[in-house]
Amino acid sequence: MLAAILKVALSIVLAVAGSLAGQRWIARLYAAEPDVLSYPQSVGVNEKKRQSFLTMALGFLFCFASLQGHFTVITWLGAMTMLYFCVLFTLTDWEQHVIFDRMLLPFAALGLVYTLCTGGLLNHILAALAGGVVFLLLSVLTRGGIGGGDIKLMAALGLWFGSEALTGIAMTGIVLAGLVALVMLLTKQKGRLDYMAYGPYFAIAAILSLLF
Repeated sequence: MLAAILKVALSIVLAVAGSLAGQRWIARLYAAEPDVLSYPQSVGVNEKKRQSFLTMALGFLFCFASLQGHFTVITWLGAMTMLYFCVLFTLTDWEQHVIFDRMLLPFAALGLVYTLCTGGLLNHILAALAGGVVFLLLSVLTRGGIGGGDIKLMAALGLWFGSEALTGIAMTGIVLAGLVALVMLLTKQKGRLDYMAYGPYFAIAAILSLLF
């Protein structure tokens, strides 16, 4: 019981610290690269909404992951890192239809370090290459429907998860995105030719793969 309480307390502390750092990081990236933002006029409004959501999302995910008994110290640290970045990717892609290289590069590098610590390096590198190539082809076939950020995200997730899990993440993400797109079309929130961000659904699929 005491161990569980300590885990929850540590998770909450990490969530609060992570949300503050994430809020500042996103704000700096938006300010540094305004040309890549799809909705620059909504930056201020989103910033006010983002802080509470970021804290709650990280707090819930960190606590949920920490209370699962199958994580070692290394895999727990990896889980916290992966969850943190996936939440940030979800937010920036949802708000502005962009996943920044300045977030993806450290995420990929940490995934490589994590794989070196846990094993399966060759499989994870091949998964990263395959994920990048497959989604590059999908981007060509969909004429940009799959963006460059999505391609890089799937390659980075390959480093973290390996080939088998990455296949499930890709399929789950596509299904989630399709369901949401259908709902948006039916409710007339999106038109058939409107751009849709796929990154959040692959990030959510990665979170589900990690936790379940």
